[in-house]
Amino acid sequence: MNISHVPVLADAIKAYYEDTKELIDLCELVDLDLDFGGAEIDFSYVKFSRLLVTQMEHDNRRRFLETIVPSLLNRAREGAAHSKWDAQEFHRRAEGCQIEVRQHPKLHDRFILFNGRCWLIGSSLKDAGKKIMNIIECVDIRDKLLSEVESKWTEGSKDIL
Repeated sequence: MNISHVPVLADAIKAYYEDTKELIDLCELVDLDLDFGGAEIDFSYVKFSRLLVTQMEHDNRRRFLETIVPSLLNRAREGAAHSKWDAQEFHRRAEGCQIEVRQHPKLHDRFILFNGRCWLIGSSLKDAGKKIMNIIECVDIRDKLLSEVESKWTEGSKDIL
C-alpha cells in the first residue's frame, strides 16, 4: 500500500465507518493512538488514511491496516451481493435510447459529463482495464468545464450509434 491508495482507503473507511465512534473503538482495540485535536468532529478520513499509509511501520498502524482492510473488502462484497443490479432490467430501460458521439480536435475522452456533474480521468478511456486509472470529480471548475465542453460539442462532427 502506498500514498496513491490514500483516497480510495479514505473513501472506503468513510463509507463503512461513517460513525467515528466505531472507528475509534477499533483503533483502541489495536492500541492505535489517534489525535482528534480534542474533537471528533474535526476527524478527517483523508488525513487519517494518509497517516496510516505513510507511517505504516510506526506504532500499530500496520496491525490496524491488516485488521481493517479485510473488513472493508468483506463489507464491499456483501454490499455488491445485495445490490439490485439486474442486467435484463438495464437493457429493457436502455432499449430505444441513442448514444450520440461527436468528434472535435480539441475535445478528448478524459472528461465524463453526466447529469450536470463532471469528472476528469487521468488516462484515456481506451486504456480502461489495462492500467490503473484515476477519476476525479471536478467541483470547483465544473461550470467552466461544462461550458467549454458544450461549446466544443456543438462544433463537433456528429455520429449516432
